[in-house]
Amino acid sequence: TIAPPVGTAPRIPPDVYAADPLTPEHLNLLRAFAELHTPLLKGESGATDEQIVDARFELIQPLSYPGITNDFRTQYSRLVGERLADALGEDRSLLSRLNAMIVVSRLQVDDNVLALMVQGTRDPSPAVRYWAVKSITGPRVATLSGAQLTELLGQLEAMLAREQALEVLRELFQALVDLPGQQGLELVVSALNQRVQSHVGRPLLPYHAEHAGMRSAFQKLVALQSANVNVQPMLRELARAAAQYLF
Repeated sequence: TIAPPVGTAPRIPPDVYAADPLTPEHLNLLRAFAELHTPLLKGESGATDEQIVDARFELIQPLSYPGITNDFRTQYSRLVGERLADALGEDRSLLSRLNAMIVVSRLQVDDNVLALMVQGTRDPSPAVRYWAVKSITGPRVATLSGAQLTELLGQLEAMLAREQALEVLRELFQALVDLPGQQGLELVVSALNQRVQSHVGRPLLPYHAEHAGMRSAFQKLVALQSANVNVQPMLRELARAAAQYLF
């Protein structure tokens, strides 16, 4: 049982998160754990702001336990992700949506988690969009299937055309560069050239997002070139963008 002592939150015992594979009893325990905390995270039943934040902590913590197995990570992420399917709805508070997106950024990616990541990129709050894009960067994207990558690339391309928040844009450039293959990289290089017009006549407009995008794109282009991939056309386009920002 996961029933806690009075005044403390339930914990997942080591024999569960170290199990491989998990048994039906283990899965029932994880299901109960998710069902305890996800309603609070979503602000249901009059949950207070403090309870929403505490629920985020409780849902993230098991993924940092030492010695967790791949099966535990997969099953736990699935069970939590399923119960967060409606966490980003318009009827949810900003605090709930933001904390839910932070939880999503730690879950192993499956179809449900990917759908939440994509939904987060369309949230009206830059803070939620920031965490949605941040959840896409890094090694997590390496586990996506070809179909998932295609869907994600299309959503990020659409986001790139409309995003105005500079911190979100910075993370978006990084996410696109991190995607496997060269399509995301090509979008970044093209966008860097197009965004020059945003700075024409506005010399005080910061361009730290574009600078970070150029640096990330250049690093990947160098890595591809070292692997004998012909990236000369993109290198020329990136150099053209850099020159326009300088002058």
